[in-house]
Amino acid sequence: MKKVKKNIFKKLNQQKKIFGISLTLTLFIFFIFGLTTFFSINEYVQQSTIPITQSEYSRSIETLNFYEDGLLKQKVSNYRNKFFNEFKDQFEKGEENFSEYQIPDDTYITIKINNLFDFDEKTSSIYASGFIRASWTDEGVVPLDEHMPDQELLDKSKKDVLSSLYLNFYDSEDQIYEKVTLDNSSDAKTSLYKFSGRFRLDRDLRRFPFDNSKLRIELTSLLPATKIHFFLDASGNVLEDRFRFEAFIHQDKQCYIDDFYEKDQVYKEYGCIYNELKPGYNVQDQDVDNNIISKEFFEATKKIDYYPVAVLESYFVRSGSSSFFRYILPLIAGVSVLILTENLSNKFKDIKVATPPTVLLTFIFMQNGYQSEIPQLSYITYMDKLYFLSYLLAILQLANALIIVDSRNRIERFSKKYFGLSFDKFYRFSFIFFAIVSPFILFFTS
Repeated sequence: MKKVKKNIFKKLNQQKKIFGISLTLTLFIFFIFGLTTFFSINEYVQQSTIPITQSEYSRSIETLNFYEDGLLKQKVSNYRNKFFNEFKDQFEKGEENFSEYQIPDDTYITIKINNLFDFDEKTSSIYASGFIRASWTDEGVVPLDEHMPDQELLDKSKKDVLSSLYLNFYDSEDQIYEKVTLDNSSDAKTSLYKFSGRFRLDRDLRRFPFDNSKLRIELTSLLPATKIHFFLDASGNVLEDRFRFEAFIHQDKQCYIDDFYEKDQVYKEYGCIYNELKPGYNVQDQDVDNNIISKEFFEATKKIDYYPVAVLESYFVRSGSSSFFRYILPLIAGVSVLILTENLSNKFKDIKVATPPTVLLTFIFMQNGYQSEIPQLSYITYMDKLYFLSYLLAILQLANALIIVDSRNRIERFSKKYFGLSFDKFYRFSFIFFAIVSPFILFFTS
């Protein structure tokens, strides 16, 4: 056994002498390779399993089938029966404790943005202002359960629907949501509110600096969807006349599928409107686990426990030409210096060895500079991948320079003997592949 071990170490020592590579360097290379592989796999798994943007995962549902007459009434009737069974000690009768349920009439909502400014990349937010108009009738706000303590909110909503809605402001600073006019003197009621404040941007920076952003303004009701029904007016839009916002360009978009439009007509807007239903919070899983409510009552409640949301989205894309000259071209310049250094004659060996470390340090400083312009992220951007690639190119150039300078290094002779290819040619092919082909592969896999 000892003899076998000695033979193994003897062969490793011979290989070390042949290639002129120390054992310490060999172990370090394998350590770095293993570490990089581990975290690369971990990043891939996380991006595959954990959504990054709101559009990739949402608990909200569409309103299309929810308000279907027979289906919704059946869900409400089932909820009422389960409610009576759950609290039957408090009632003398069953369904008779409730008034007849009627599906609420449409409440028409119009959202218009007339001003956008101060696109802040560090906080991923933008300042927006505009108006919200609502029109409804007395049948637009209906009771579901007379035994729930929300009569005050119902009465408030009947008088002014917009008074019981709230916007998804980014923070509480400088936000305005206030009434401009209200007419509830007749059955056809109208209300107009103005709003202004900072809103969060839903950003996908995986392909930074060729990324995009989405402004999503949500108007949510405090009343559940069984008591009020939003219908977002198609006249809502973004009326901002500016097309450029710092490094971004305001992007028009076809909001709906082609079948929605008339034949041979495609409409692109700067704002897309959607009606959604957001899951409620009236019952929780732990209520069943703690025996507070029954499983049957929980299931019946969850089917109707949604809140209407009126959504207006607007889209921004980073200027491609600006991104190229600001972020990509400096990297190309650094890689070009590495290529030019390779073509120096052997009498400039000192320059060949000294240039790659200098360029490598420059890349590191450049990466730190760009990262200060964007928020800290839980995933790797395309720009980060380009910098990692640039580090590899600088290390490849340094390795090649050291092999050429060291006349005792036998890697070149070994490569020609066993592979029929000089190490210099192998290096040049690898360098060109990583420098030209890899950026495109990294982009389309980001």
